[in-house]
Amino acid sequence: MSQLLAKEIAALVPMDKLVNELGIVVNRRTRRARCLLHGGDNPTSLSWTEDGLWHCFSCRRGGDKIALVREARGCGFRAAVAFLGALAGVGLADDLSVRDQLRRRRRERQRLDAAAKRLAAVERAALLAARDELHSLYHLRRTAGNRLVALEAGALERWAGEREVAWEALRLVADQEAGAAAAYYVAAFSSPAERALFSLRAGERPKMVRGALDAGLVADGKGHVMEIVL
Repeated sequence: MSQLLAKEIAALVPMDKLVNELGIVVNRRTRRARCLLHGGDNPTSLSWTEDGLWHCFSCRRGGDKIALVREARGCGFRAAVAFLGALAGVGLADDLSVRDQLRRRRRERQRLDAAAKRLAAVERAALLAARDELHSLYHLRRTAGNRLVALEAGALERWAGEREVAWEALRLVADQEAGAAAAYYVAAFSSPAERALFSLRAGERPKMVRGALDAGLVADGKGHVMEIVL
């Protein structure tokens, strides 16, 4: 098999997936790992980039994905490519068959990438809408609160019963603001699956917002997550 085809196969395997499959335990904070090639104890000696290049700062070894598989598994070039092909869903036969599989895998990856971009756009729109609603209700509450403070301090009522109306408006806006803060929490900080559901299924949003409120989780428009006691 040509070096070019081998590199195309390797490119289909995300580096994070390869590292995991090779049994390399990753430090999630630093995104580095102990180098299993030389058995060192330094938890940050092995580093890599998303394009598949890696380097150990202790033993000075490095290379591409194929080299990493060869080093980690103690195998030859073709066995390393076969390992990567299995991870990528590409079976090794003749070069023509491999090229056909690579074309299909690239088309599939392009479709997935396009779908991911569409979903990201929808999620961002839902997030901005939730944030804008939260900001709007925040300013309404501030306005209602300031007027109520003035009334309680002795300011003249503009109409009979304005104080009672101001209290009721403040309670109503505060309740709506709590719901908007919970919606913003779901749109910004929930799991990827929940964010996608919130963005794509408007009918599911009230239940998800209620769930966040029941759990005491809200977020303000600046991205600060808060816990509330209900």
